Amino acid sequence: MDLLEPGTLEYSILQQFLFQEGGIKPGKIAKQLCKERSTINSAIERMGKKGILRWDKYNEIRLLNKGRNELKHIETHLHLIEVFLVDTLSISTKKAYKESLRLAPHFSCELIEKICNQYNKPEVCPNRRIIPHHPACHSHD
Repeated sequence: MDLLEPGTLEYSILQQFLFQEGGIKPGKIAKQLCKERSTINSAIERMGKKGILRWDKYNEIRLLNKGRNELKHIETHLHLIEVFLVDTLSISTKKAYKESLRLAPHFSCELIEKICNQYNKPEVCPNRRIIPHHPACHSHD
C-alpha cells in the first residue's frame, strides 16, 4: 500500500477527515491548517491523482476507498498511542487524544505494532473509540 508520508501537507489534509463526517470544503482545510488556498488546492489535486480523494472544484472534497484506508491507518496510530499515554503516563483521555494527534506522524508502524502487542491488541481506546484493524500497519491475528 502506498501510504502518505507523515508530516506532509497531504497527511495533514487527510487528518482533517478525522474531525468531519462526509465532505470538506478546501477553504475550511486551508483555514484549519493556516495555509493558502492555492497550496491546499495543489495538494488536493495531487491526492486526487493518487486516488485518495475526489474533488470537483467549488464542491466538497470526498474520500475515496484508498483515502478511507489511509485514514484508518492514521486512526490506528492515534488510538494506540492514546492507550500507551493513558496507561503509561496516567494522563487524562482528553490530553492523550490531543497529544496523540501531535505524536502519530512520528511513530513508525513497527512501534505501533509493539504497543498493540504490549496491550494485548486492544479493540477500544481510552476515549471509547474503536481502534480500526489496519493490516498494513500491524496484524490482529
